[in-house]
Amino acid sequence: MYSFRNAARALADRITAGRLRAVIYVLIALVCYLAQMTPHGFPSVCGARILPLIPLTVFAAMYAGPVAGAWTGILTGLFWDVYADRLFGMNALILLLIGCACGLLVRLLLRNNLLTALLLCAVALLSYSVVDWVLNVVLLRAEGMWSALLSVALPNCLYTFLLSPVLYLIFDLAEKQLRKWQ
Repeated sequence: MYSFRNAARALADRITAGRLRAVIYVLIALVCYLAQMTPHGFPSVCGARILPLIPLTVFAAMYAGPVAGAWTGILTGLFWDVYADRLFGMNALILLLIGCACGLLVRLLLRNNLLTALLLCAVALLSYSVVDWVLNVVLLRAEGMWSALLSVALPNCLYTFLLSPVLYLIFDLAEKQLRKWQ
């Protein structure tokens, strides 16, 4: 028999699981933020730095949906904007759009697997890099526009893309643990 007490308990369990997921996402975001922003926190290869906040936003959107992806994009973008030398909020806006788009694509069209994650991650990395390059280099008519794209933005994309399967596996393990606890 279904009673008010059972409905309240189910709602409390659902809220608790949602909060636990949010706490785990925030902890992963903080670790990725520290890996990205600490000068010698993660080794750079030939001057290329890892940008783990972009794959983090993509993977959170893939697992939790477009709304959680958008919120993750805002949170990680604001983390990034704190120490960026760009307009405050620009990274948050771009990552919000990436998170929402990836979440909608997985919910409506694509399956959540490693191949889809790598595809969405590659598109998100390239989109972010090109938009960032246009807004911060091309529009300011800085010297060496093409070298900034070819020697900074694209190597960062490639380096991040090569390390994104590790982050996906961490997300996959976290989601499997969350499903066990529910």
